[in-house]
Amino acid sequence: MDGLLCLSCAWNGLHPGKLWPGGEFMESYEQYYRLPQDVVGHDAALLSYWDQMPAKAQLRLLESKITVSTLGELEMLADELGQE
Repeated sequence: MDGLLCLSCAWNGLHPGKLWPGGEFMESYEQYYRLPQDVVGHDAALLSYWDQMPAKAQLRLLESKITVSTLGELEMLADELGQE
């Protein structure tokens, strides 16, 4: 039993996470999802255009760290990212 406990501790040390009370490995992840407001802010014109953009372009922008401050920038990115 001691060998099993040490193996569990070593395995847990190699793979960050926690062990359940029974000794099963439990991974802990924190995940953050961006919202359209994280990309374009709270500008009504940009949010309105966001709703008309291709879903593919929206997804690419949400997955990136890009922020947009003008309608021209958003239109250009929508065109480029929607075609990829």
